[in-house]
Formats: sequence, structure tokens, C-alpha cells
Amino acid sequence: MSNSIDESLWDAVTVLKKNKSKASTSLNKEKRNGNVDVLERDKNAEKNQKMYKLENDTETLKPEKVKLSIGKELAKLRTEKKLSQKELAKQLNIKPIDINTIESGKSLNNKQLISRIRNHLQKK
Repeated sequence: MSNSIDESLWDAVTVLKKNKSKASTSLNKEKRNGNVDVLERDKNAEKNQKMYKLENDTETLKPEKVKLSIGKELAKLRTEKKLSQKELAKQLNIKPIDINTIESGKSLNNKQLISRIRNHLQKK
């Protein structure tokens, strides 16, 4: 038995055509005679509807910030180890402004960075 496809399978091709329903053919006749008004669909209707929903959305989402108590806890741990923000940032290979914003409660809640700082301070 050969691995190639049997060529006889490709000889016969059957194409089936759907018969148009009587309703669609009679509708087409009416359109040709001018008895039916055809309204074009507004292509931008869905887009406009979505934009309307977005514009009238009253829900405001604010990103979650670090709690000040977490910042104070990290600052306390840092001062117990007698480290400045700059020294701690250098040890963790991050920017000193990141530590400053976390300790002041102005930073977004970056749980990975906070846990990394906490683990580093608790190890020493």
C-alpha cells in the first residue's frame, strides 16, 4: 500500500446549490419593481452605541494605593536596621523614589515589591 493519496478520489466533485426560497425571490421582485423601500443600515450604529455607554458611564475606578500603615511599618523596619532609603534601594536594585512613595502611601499597591522589601528587611 502506498503512502500517496489515491488520485481517483479527486476525480468526482459534487457541488450542491441551494434553491432560493420563494420568499426571497418574491422580495427581490418587489425590490426591482420599486414597491419596497430599502433602508441602509448605519454602519457606525454599534460603535456610536458603545461610545454612548462609555461617555455616560458614572463608575469611576481609582487604583488601589499602599496603605499608610504598611509604609510606616516598612519605614520602622528600615530605621531599625539603620538603613537610609537610598541604601535600601541600592541593596534591592530599585530606585530610591520607589521606597519613598511606598513609605509615604502615595505608591500604587505593588504587592510583589512590598513583600520583597519586607523580606529583605526581616532577613538582616
